[in-house]
Amino acid sequence: MFFCVEWDESAEAWNETTRLLSFSTSLGECAGMLVASDRGGRVAIVFEPICYGLASFSSDASYVQALDYSGLGLLSEWLEEVEAILPDTPSLVTLTASAVPSALLAGEEEVKTFIAGLGFEVTLSGRTLRLSKRTSPRGAVQEFRMLGFALDHEGRRHVGDEIRQTMNEICLARFGRSSAFSRLTLLISETQGRSALDGLLGRERRPKLTRAEPVEMPGASRLLSGFTVEAGKKIPVMPSQVEPVIEGLSRFGVDPRWLIFLPPGMASVQSSHGDYLEHPADAFSYYRDAGVSKVVVEYKHMGSRAVVIVCGGPDVAAKRFGFTSGDHNPGCVFTRNGRPFFSDPKEEKGFLLRLRETLVKQNFWNRWQTDWVLLDGEILPWSLKAERLLEEKHGDILAAGLASLRESASAFGSGVGTENIVTTVNERLACFEKYGRLYERYSSERGKPVQFAPFQLLATEGRTYFDKNHLWQMQVLGGIARRSGGVLRETPFQSVNVDESAACERAIEWWKEITEQFEEGFVIKPLPLLARERRGGMAQPGVKCRGREHLRLVYGPEYDRKEFLEALRERAAFVHRRKKHRRIVQQFTLSLEAVKRFVALEPLERVQECVVAIAALERRPE
Repeated sequence: MFFCVEWDESAEAWNETTRLLSFSTSLGECAGMLVASDRGGRVAIVFEPICYGLASFSSDASYVQALDYSGLGLLSEWLEEVEAILPDTPSLVTLTASAVPSALLAGEEEVKTFIAGLGFEVTLSGRTLRLSKRTSPRGAVQEFRMLGFALDHEGRRHVGDEIRQTMNEICLARFGRSSAFSRLTLLISETQGRSALDGLLGRERRPKLTRAEPVEMPGASRLLSGFTVEAGKKIPVMPSQVEPVIEGLSRFGVDPRWLIFLPPGMASVQSSHGDYLEHPADAFSYYRDAGVSKVVVEYKHMGSRAVVIVCGGPDVAAKRFGFTSGDHNPGCVFTRNGRPFFSDPKEEKGFLLRLRETLVKQNFWNRWQTDWVLLDGEILPWSLKAERLLEEKHGDILAAGLASLRESASAFGSGVGTENIVTTVNERLACFEKYGRLYERYSSERGKPVQFAPFQLLATEGRTYFDKNHLWQMQVLGGIARRSGGVLRETPFQSVNVDESAACERAIEWWKEITEQFEEGFVIKPLPLLARERRGGMAQPGVKCRGREHLRLVYGPEYDRKEFLEALRERAAFVHRRKKHRRIVQQFTLSLEAVKRFVALEPLERVQECVVAIAALERRPE
């Protein structure tokens, strides 16, 4: 967030120089770089508020960074420090703020009218807001604090309680009696929240995909008190982990009769390679130390994880999955959380019928002696599932960040003794430009045909394929994909012996080549599906190695700057990886057990005992 206040030199003398303001806010310790400069006969203060340790503040560092770049409401707290040191004599004052929240841009004319009602001349260009008025610099900042607080619900809700209460009272007193701004006063009410903002700007929020009435899962009442699954070894699940899972699946999940499998999480290994968070060499080292010498390196499609059940005929859903005869359901597609992948049932049906048709053409059902198949893979393009995330989160952060940093680069460049500041701003700007190329890469995929990239054939009628290694999986599924006419996407792969340095180097070069082109990276899996470590435990079923550029989508545009990278490495999620790795192995064991039980024709509640346990293990027991 960039903020600048300028005024005529006719105001009282002001002798401040470039310095750093440090202060405490509800987001923790913050700093503001204060720069006094001569800009064409006007005095200017450039204030760049910076949150220290953003990456360690929240498990979602990108979201916290979004506050840094689009939190107008937070300026009501940050600018309190600046306001106190400004002159209080009249002058022609201009205020500039970058990173205007995208929600306000949708109601640009209404917002400009609102601000003009306070006597300001106002321009809104891109994400940058400029206001001019004859008043004192201190008075202008006071009014701007009020405006920012009133207009930005998302930033306002992170302001400290005491300041929020004070600002609520000020804004209600200022706007409450004005008919011209009567609808805007809804923004001040904490009880109205985001719905008031959306109503004001005429934006409809998409309803959550949910059922009118929850569907009871088989045996749910027995599971609520906690349970233990016997899957080679006993895996306990606590009551506090179970209840929210069953509630979520019953309200938002697919029909329980389809829930015969949920995939486990995916591990990563912290890198020891300079400014990388993930690197293939560390994954190879992990398997080498574990005593697993042969691995399969699979290209990681930038798609959305999906479990796909395809029925080979119109009556299969009734005969094998317990649906009513005559439903003619072609199957189901769901996320790794058990929720419908497609929001539109017609879109899902069309997708499944295309998959069924390509399998018919390849004589799959006869060759494999089955009338249904269970597959795990990725659906492409990523924007199909993540379009809102791409636009409302990543697009917002990108536009706000670029606006903020470009304004900062221009303003700091005219200051005296600001060389170090300019260097920092340019480094940050370079991070955002890389982030922009990544954003454009995935935005360009919108509208492309939907494809499915399967990477594991899990089961067909009467058998599982857990005895087949990953090389077999890649070869079989790759052959089916090549003959699918574009409905399926083949997954490139390499077979690597981790004890051979040349083979590892070739794989690392491949990884560098694809990640430098802003591809996601790849996944390294032991050759056998069930691989044992040297110490006797089960090895990780897979280790993801995502590229440095792709991780900007995960941890934020500037995650690889030194201070953020160090904070990320100190986070509990990185320090306590062993617990996560143990959980993933448990989930993997349970996922195989669920499919085995279904194939063995065990009761559905026995199958879903495993499914509920997989989802429950994502939650910490209370």
